[in-house]
Amino acid sequence: MSPNPLEAGTTKSSPTFKLLKVLPPTTQSNHIICEMSWTMLDDPPEYEALSYTWGTTAHDQPIYIRSISSQSPSPSQPKTNVFHVTKHLHTALLRLRQSTASRTVWIDQLCIDQHNLDENNAQVKLMARIYQSAKRTVVWLGELDILDADRKDIVLATERMNYRPVEREYSISEDQVILKDLIGFGAQDSTGDSGHRRRGILAELLNRPWFTRAWVYQEVVVAQRGLVLCGNLEMDMDIFINLLDGVCDLDFQEVGEAASIMRSAKGYKPMFAIREARFESRAMGNLDATNPRDKVYAFLAFADWTDENRISPSYGKSIESVYTDATVRSIYSVGSLDVLELAIKSADAPKDLPSWVPDFSKALPSSPFMTHNVGSTEFHASRDSYTIASIYPGDFHNHKPSQKLHDWIDLAGVTAWAQSQIQPPVRGSYRESTLTLQSRILKTLLAEGAGSDDTPDNLNYNDPEAILDVYHNEPSILAARNNGPKLDRAIRSTDSPSAQSLKRQLSRYRWIQKIVKIMINKKIFLSADYFKFGLAYEAVREGDVICILQGSKTPTVLRRVSRTGANNHYR
Repeated sequence: MSPNPLEAGTTKSSPTFKLLKVLPPTTQSNHIICEMSWTMLDDPPEYEALSYTWGTTAHDQPIYIRSISSQSPSPSQPKTNVFHVTKHLHTALLRLRQSTASRTVWIDQLCIDQHNLDENNAQVKLMARIYQSAKRTVVWLGELDILDADRKDIVLATERMNYRPVEREYSISEDQVILKDLIGFGAQDSTGDSGHRRRGILAELLNRPWFTRAWVYQEVVVAQRGLVLCGNLEMDMDIFINLLDGVCDLDFQEVGEAASIMRSAKGYKPMFAIREARFESRAMGNLDATNPRDKVYAFLAFADWTDENRISPSYGKSIESVYTDATVRSIYSVGSLDVLELAIKSADAPKDLPSWVPDFSKALPSSPFMTHNVGSTEFHASRDSYTIASIYPGDFHNHKPSQKLHDWIDLAGVTAWAQSQIQPPVRGSYRESTLTLQSRILKTLLAEGAGSDDTPDNLNYNDPEAILDVYHNEPSILAARNNGPKLDRAIRSTDSPSAQSLKRQLSRYRWIQKIVKIMINKKIFLSADYFKFGLAYEAVREGDVICILQGSKTPTVLRRVSRTGANNHYR
């Protein structure tokens, strides 16, 4: 008997995929019983798509699936197979199951044969369309131990909030009273411990692993609608994101950055990326995936690449091959070398990954598959290149146990090294004052604030004393800061020059502390003409050439590997 053509996963006219019908419980059994069938993606029945995390790798929870086929010899008695799924999915199915009616869903763990590599490759290519075609995406965050009163208060707050489509930037002022009452920050706070408890509940939700999944973007961003389920808590996805957004802002306003339990949650930044991406198809790199190849495949739906450069998922390829292929396809499609700026090698990068290929398994500041991130402007090759002549031998490689600037930066040592390198006759009569030299060095070590977008207004990088004043006065700044509340009262209660000067120094000090980690795994160097300081990764050597290649905005380190006739060869 010939197999059902739909079961092959494709037809001449339309791609196909499997759907799962979750049946209501019976009087004889409470087991989860489902029906599985192939259908055409161009004309599917109404269904929902599940977005969730697999949880533990143990597949030890049994469910029963009847395989429905038009070619079945006995359609009235389809064959039933036992499947074992993860506990997290099992609880999701229990929540999805309705008491009297069936519910049709698409779930990757069940609707894609995870042991069939060909089917896996073919179905992953369809996933964006599968989520787009679903009437809504159901986000399952897991079970939630919550008092019924707290659940009702959270749902009531979302119902009272002014509904705004996610593409409109959220304004906390519109719902401040509602949110303050919810989390206990009201002017006449009567919520007591309950407000703090509800804030803790929302922070715990924001720490759920779902927020850091790479596949979130292909599952949620393209969804027509979204529904969030967490235990018996249920709400519209866009309203849920607005709720978390508002609570994060209030929490920060009331208790500050350090004490904010919302801003310290691992899902804080991905939450904002999800909101932006639902409107602008943006994505970010600091997301998790069980299979490292999915750090590429999960974003392919957003890649506006030419047809000849499109990638088909292939889980049989090595990680190095997948990452290299994605980088090359991005360069050819976008016409830019901007992707090279993401090529930051780590100690545990895939063994055979080329130095110019990004390690997509790590957190990256942006995705090379988003057209708004790469190729948006034209860049030209640099007129000059710089050859590294000398590298400071000091150690910036390791995390320091202390937060003190003097423990991170031995400015006196670096200055002495620089002065030893630029003495005449190498530099002729050129000399710099120690103050100017120290300022240049410190600005270089801090990358002139490139790692931060919130430089204090009172910090002028062109003023050689601006940063040095903070560095040299660190002991007195720390002593004042350690006074805690007494210091805050003094600053707030007086406009005296000394109080305002201390306030400026504190804001500068906090900012420098925040970005000083730029130095980790870096080396400071002097170029061959001894006019330029630079900061580069620890792999650089004396004699390396730093330049900007045509089509890129990112400095590239070139190392000569051979010389053939008049031609130099670099890598």
